Amino acid sequence: KKRLWLSEPEARLFNYLSQLPRLGDLVAEFGALSRRKKSIQGRWVVGHGFKPANVDLLQRPAYEREDSNVVAATPYLPIDEFRVLTRTSEGLTPWKDHAVHRRGFEAGFVGPRVLIPQGVAAGVGQGGPRLRAAYVEDPLTFQHIIQAVVVPPGDERRGRLLAGLLNSRLMLWFAFHCTSSFGADRPKVHQAELLRLPFPAPDDLPDPKRSRAASDALAAVVEKQVRRLGPASAQLDPAFEHRPGELGVLEEIDDLAYKLFCLSEDEKILVEDTVEHVIPAVQPNRGRVPALWWPSTLDDRSAYARTLSGALEDWLDGDGSIGTRLVARNDDLAILRLSLRDEPRAFDDAEDDYTEDDDASVAEALPRLAENVHEPLPGNFQALPDFRVFAGRDLFLVKPAGKRFWLRSTALADANAIALDLHAVAGRRDEARSDRA
Repeated sequence: KKRLWLSEPEARLFNYLSQLPRLGDLVAEFGALSRRKKSIQGRWVVGHGFKPANVDLLQRPAYEREDSNVVAATPYLPIDEFRVLTRTSEGLTPWKDHAVHRRGFEAGFVGPRVLIPQGVAAGVGQGGPRLRAAYVEDPLTFQHIIQAVVVPPGDERRGRLLAGLLNSRLMLWFAFHCTSSFGADRPKVHQAELLRLPFPAPDDLPDPKRSRAASDALAAVVEKQVRRLGPASAQLDPAFEHRPGELGVLEEIDDLAYKLFCLSEDEKILVEDTVEHVIPAVQPNRGRVPALWWPSTLDDRSAYARTLSGALEDWLDGDGSIGTRLVARNDDLAILRLSLRDEPRAFDDAEDDYTEDDDASVAEALPRLAENVHEPLPGNFQALPDFRVFAGRDLFLVKPAGKRFWLRSTALADANAIALDLHAVAGRRDEARSDRA
């Protein structure tokens, strides 16, 4: 799955995050501790909620059932009442019976803890798909579809940090690439996969001071929501993600997560494109055509060209600039020309140095390109979506016209491939000079 979806720049980002300490380095699994008869006191532990009994099978002697006084007496949180960041017990009543199939991780029903549903939210009205997590302290029971990470005394701030971080796009991006079910079968993250997510301390990151500030701010975002839903305001609807204007909280969480992990602007682009375009298209809803499958727009192509030229100009170290122009386009293909210029880009010219020739014909442009190609051209450029032709100081890219080939993240991957091309050409020229000498 990683080979299918990760470009070279994305693979570098994934490898960086994979090498950091994981949540599983801190959190133990309740099932494993129980089998080894280990105590859960004073440690981070994750476990599932209870599994309801099948009332039609309760009278059968072979059917396994257990009694849980906690489930019968404690407010019950249905999955459709789950809210991100925090949740109180206000308005909730206990489960209908004390008979259950499995009691589950009963220590996860009380005290400071982070609740995490297995399913990935589709994200309508919530800024795209998300993992979900809530820091809670009220007694609450829940079914096994929800997992609880118990936070030991004294670590409450770090528990709030975990709840905030799990709601970020960055954690969703990593989960998409490191889990088996999400993006291939059902959109869910199992407990063992959850523990693979990175959860480093600030000192584990390249800029500890910056990471520590972002970590404190992220925990404070959750703490603010906890205080907001305290006893004085418990009557408020905590589903803030569904109210106009509250999306800013999730955007703030995303920004702080990027800062915590010291991500660059290019790395943010990789995450944003995957969350906004790729993930919704992997398992689309019936009757909807994902935006990723649409034709590219002028805005798409312009953003792609700016990102591509900016990434390539980083290699020039100020010794020149790159102009971009779409020289031909039809419903199936587009041909983009990159031109190497001797003068550096002017500061006020950095925003948009991209133009399109609307009346140019792809059928006329391809034969001219063929004059610079010393091998047969493919009959179907859809099967070769990264065809590149170097001609003097120009580089021509022949690309399918679909939106997915004109994402900013695609531009970063293309820039990486072009740089490798140029490096290989330079190496061959050096070898040729050496041989002549």
